[in-house]
Amino acid sequence: MKPDISVVVPLRNEAPNVLTLADRIFRAIDNGQRVVELIFVDDGSTDETWIRVLEAKNLDSRVRALRHSRNAGQSAALWTGFKACEAKVIATLDGDLQNDPADLPGMLAELENCDMVVVFERSGATILSAGSPAALHESPGNGSRGGFSRLGLQPPSLQIVRSCVT
Repeated sequence: MKPDISVVVPLRNEAPNVLTLADRIFRAIDNGQRVVELIFVDDGSTDETWIRVLEAKNLDSRVRALRHSRNAGQSAALWTGFKACEAKVIATLDGDLQNDPADLPGMLAELENCDMVVVFERSGATILSAGSPAALHESPGNGSRGGFSRLGLQPPSLQIVRSCVT
């Protein structure tokens, strides 16, 4: 059965977090109403991240394991994950446990009325922004890292988008 949502998580030396993160993601969004796939992309880790990813895959068949032979960067790891997604809704979050997967259900609910939902962080506060990808990228300084910084925002690390948006 084709998944309803793909969750892409780029990883770089995050071995201690992999199993906990997989568990938290599935507990947050696996309510029996949607089929979920979790795509871990190991971006050339030098610790035991890949071993933990394979362990997560062995524990749950919804986990997909992808690996870069060397570090290519977070953007490349996300792109690798996006290309492998089978769902029409894609969520991303970092592998460092800084983003709470428990935020995903609320974001999915927001997605019913728009094409993209992004969580920004500013001075310890969480800002939820929903709309079209173009509008969201215009609001924080045309989506550039510098624009995020000018507004006191960290670049988004928790986001959900419809994959059919062009």
